[in-house]
This record gives sequence, structure tokens and C-alpha cells, in this order.
Amino acid sequence: MFATGHIGATLITVTGIDRCLIPLRVATAPDVGAGYGFTTVLAAMAFRFRGVVRVLWAAALVAVLGATT
Repeated sequence: MFATGHIGATLITVTGIDRCLIPLRVATAPDVGAGYGFTTVLAAMAFRFRGVVRVLWAAALVAVLGATT
């Protein structure tokens, strides 16, 4: 799961930079793909939970990711 998120984010970033859709400064950021790998794992965990725990987990994840961007 981590590898899918990490590699997918890296490929999307490289493609976006090559097509001038993403600024070049993104390529020099210290975290281009690893953070996306971890985020993929955390998001996938939301699908493993059920009921109220799923909703709380997803809300917390959205809140944390929204606060850090």
C-alpha cells in the first residue's frame, strides 16, 4: 500500500512537472512521495474500520491533512 502511494505520487509529480502543470519548486521539496505513501496507508485504514470509528478516523485524517497544507 505504501509503495503504491509513494510511487503513484512520484509519477504524478514528475508528469505534472514535465507538462508544466506543477511548479518546478515542487521537485526540490524535501518530501515528494514518502508523505503520500504514509497518507495512502492512513486512508486505506479508514476502509478497514466500521461504523463510528471509520467516520471519526476519516474526519481526523482530513482535519490533520487540511491543517498541514
